[in-house]
Amino acid sequence: MIRRLVAALSIACAGTASAQGLSGPSSVEAELKPGDGLTDPQYRSGFPRNIAPGWFRWKDRLAESGFRFNVD
Repeated sequence: MIRRLVAALSIACAGTASAQGLSGPSSVEAELKPGDGLTDPQYRSGFPRNIAPGWFRWKDRLAESGFRFNVD
C-alpha cells in the first residue's frame, strides 16, 4: 500500500516538475554543451559510457520512449 502511494506521488511530482519547465531549454544540460566557450578547455571523456556501452544503449532506448532515470 505504501509502495503504491510513493509510486503515485513520484509520478505526480515528475509531471509537475516538467510542466514547470525545469527541464526546458534553460536547463544546465542545455546551456553547457561541448564547444560553447563556457566549459572549454574542460577535459572531455567517454567515461562511463566507454566501459558499459550496452547499459547506455539500453538506457538510451528507454529514454527515447520517454522513461529516463539516473543511478547514484
